[in-house]
Amino acid sequence: EQDWFEGGAVKLFADGGTSSHTAAFYEEYLDAPGRRGALNYELGELAELIAEAQQGGAQVAVHAAGDLAQDVTLAAFELAGTTPKADLRPRIEHGANTAWNGRRTEWCRRLGVLPVPNLGFIHNYGEFWPRSLGERRSRECVPLRTLLDAGFQVPGTSDTTGGDPRLLNPFHNIWCAVTRETFVGRTIDPDQRISREEGLSMYTRHAAHAGHWETSRGMLAPGMLADVAVLGQALEEVHDAALGEVTVAHTIVDGRLVYSAG
Repeated sequence: EQDWFEGGAVKLFADGGTSSHTAAFYEEYLDAPGRRGALNYELGELAELIAEAQQGGAQVAVHAAGDLAQDVTLAAFELAGTTPKADLRPRIEHGANTAWNGRRTEWCRRLGVLPVPNLGFIHNYGEFWPRSLGERRSRECVPLRTLLDAGFQVPGTSDTTGGDPRLLNPFHNIWCAVTRETFVGRTIDPDQRISREEGLSMYTRHAAHAGHWETSRGMLAPGMLADVAVLGQALEEVHDAALGEVTVAHTIVDGRLVYSAG
């Protein structure tokens, strides 16, 4: 019988969220003077937790939204002895959403850490980040073009941003990444746009790789699980502006039809 339950990564929370002013930044929030967020762990403590998990063969995913939290997390991974050779594919959740830079990109590459930004935040938070963090820290937010060009297999994500159900929909998130439109219709950092094909890869092949599932799912190929979504529209025929409206016509799980629209 199909095993429907399996363990995932060990998740740690280095800080909180930007919208609640609890993500840990070096500099204060512009819309909350005096507040810079807070770290949940000292560097040594976080490094010990990561090392213990990785020595047990576990993947580690660390929530780190602020630039200080991201640097502490990367330093902790380094102290824990994280290297690409172990192929544990550690992740920084919310990594590269804001205040990212080339130094962190290279640090991730050297350690084999995967930055995991949130595509849907472009639409939901793109207007708020400059007000809260200023122009410099919100420049090139969610830099998908940079990360993909640097060779990272960035996975698609489904963080619901306070319960926005659209962010559970991969096609809404792909639309966010392709158009980079905020909720007021403004385009931000257009040079960081990606193609719809790249967006689809993020929610299929890249997502499978990020979860150590690339030998069983992520593409249509012999030997893979027969879990398939048949779309209601041919993706190449859908205009960019309508990507978020793509629907699923049929769902096949383990080779069996389990859903049909209408």
